Amino acid sequence: MNDQLIAAGNESRALQGALRQYRQPSVGRGLGQLATSVVPYVAGILAMGAIAQLSYPFSLLLALPTAGFLIRIFIIFHDAGHGSFLPVSRWNRAVGYFAGILAFTPYRYWTHMHAMHHANAGDLDRRGLGDVWTMTVQEFADAPRILRLAYRVFRNPLVLFVLIAPLSFLLNHRFPRKHAGSRANRAIMWTNLGVALFVAAMSLPFGFVDFVLVFTPVFVAASMVGTWLFYVQHQFEDVYWSRREGWEFADAAL
Repeated sequence: MNDQLIAAGNESRALQGALRQYRQPSVGRGLGQLATSVVPYVAGILAMGAIAQLSYPFSLLLALPTAGFLIRIFIIFHDAGHGSFLPVSRWNRAVGYFAGILAFTPYRYWTHMHAMHHANAGDLDRRGLGDVWTMTVQEFADAPRILRLAYRVFRNPLVLFVLIAPLSFLLNHRFPRKHAGSRANRAIMWTNLGVALFVAAMSLPFGFVDFVLVFTPVFVAASMVGTWLFYVQHQFEDVYWSRREGWEFADAAL
């Protein structure tokens, strides 16, 4: 047992040493990433709105590239929530709140739930915190028929990615939560205000209806791809799952 512990400790130290060079945030690179994500994203929506005045179908050619920049903004939002995007915590919070408005996601609440997800990922006895509904084979076999049907419907790609993913970002993140603290709930409402101001500002050049027409495919595509990226990190052959007594944080993280 001692030999195993020593080997595990040596492996952990070797891994930390190999990763150390990637752990230092850079202000210059971070701000560059932010600028080269936000500016093209806003420009893409405005360009789509301008092109839609002449040909709406032609404007959709820019929907996927623009959605890609929105996904990039959410990645920055995610990294700021981990405190790893910039070297100062208050800078990360500022970036997180700003990116959260563009991503329609409340920073303080989402960051807390995401931290809970990391603390319990792969733990069969603590599922449901920021992850996709997952049942074991035995649980599925023992479940009532109506629950098995609901599980199959929920995990159908058309339902999970095309329907649930966009609605989650659009609607689920708009409402305060009973289990969230007062500060988190206030942050949700401030995010809602920011989202409303963003929509109003982007609607000024072309009107609200035209904004919705060009923004919807961008938002849906970004939600679908972003959710899929999260999904495939946790739903693949030989993914790590363990009961609580045998669960290891490092193994789950890797």
